[in-house]
Amino acid sequence: MDKLNEFFAKKWALPLLYFVLIILNVIFPPITSRGYAAQDTGRVISSLLNTSIIPYVWLAPVFHIATIILVIIIWRLGVKVSRVFSLYIGINYIFIGLIQNFGETWEFGFVILIGTMITEFIIGFLWIWDAYDPKTESKFEKLPLWRYWTIPLAILAYWCPINSTQNMGPYFNPLFLLISPGYGLTFCMTTPVFLCILTLFYPHVNKPALKITACAGFIMGVLNMFSLLIPYTFWMGILHIPLLSISIYVFILPKIMKNEPKIVNQELVKIPHVQGRLIGEVNIGKLEDFLIAEKSTEGVEVGDIVEIIGGPFKGEKAKITRVDTTEDVVILVLCESTRPIPIKVHADFIKKIISKEKRKPEMK
Repeated sequence: MDKLNEFFAKKWALPLLYFVLIILNVIFPPITSRGYAAQDTGRVISSLLNTSIIPYVWLAPVFHIATIILVIIIWRLGVKVSRVFSLYIGINYIFIGLIQNFGETWEFGFVILIGTMITEFIIGFLWIWDAYDPKTESKFEKLPLWRYWTIPLAILAYWCPINSTQNMGPYFNPLFLLISPGYGLTFCMTTPVFLCILTLFYPHVNKPALKITACAGFIMGVLNMFSLLIPYTFWMGILHIPLLSISIYVFILPKIMKNEPKIVNQELVKIPHVQGRLIGEVNIGKLEDFLIAEKSTEGVEVGDIVEIIGGPFKGEKAKITRVDTTEDVVILVLCESTRPIPIKVHADFIKKIISKEKRKPEMK
């Protein structure tokens, strides 16, 4: 795992993987048991994807419910389940790679999408690696409102409201929120949900794994935008907008967050008495003196000579005979009084001038 970390530390590592993903998903052709013309590549892929997951649709509710439960657990336990979340993502991608990318079709015989399968295996391995050597902290923190814009798109992908058995049109069946065959079984509907959650954790995420997942999502999203040009698959193209848009967002989010401090500083100037802000983390120990109110009775004790700086006895010197820390008051006896009458004064209205140990003999 240390070698893998060293690999991703190199500047050329991610660009190289992006290039590999493009080769695998754009140039690498499907393999079929029957021949096909190059212009029929799209039909080969759609023919496979329409049939490959059918034997596994009974598992769709499992992935829907498991994701809901996992989000609730993250909300309650936070970073304690970070490894579990990364492991879940990795296993889901390995599973998708195994079921979605090969199968028997009526027109082209047995079809296998080697490039897509390898892509999903790579992504699955990276998230399993993150579970073993965690870089992701799964915790929901309070964020600016604009950071939540991905949630509606993720819900659309999670719902996947499409009538795949008839006209491939919209089918907003509420039950599909738990049983739609798209989420959990296909890359294109599952990835927007994972990316949405991970961007809410950002920057506390495994950045190489996140970017490679988003790169694959961007490639798949662009390829599926051609569905918008065909009336029969138009709605399917719409359902791929979450994949494309959230994948792009992953790449621009770091740049947005870099500019965020400048925007904050511009707004801070408008607040009276605020000169700026510190960049970076501050140890909480350095702030305790500002956060914890210190009682005024701290630093004074019985026998100290003090000056009264407020109230009817202002300017008089007095000796402390008792300290009440619960009410933050002291009991005094005036030094120049002929009769020792005790008076109660709040500790805010005294100033120590001579401590008990340093008192001069003539002031006793």
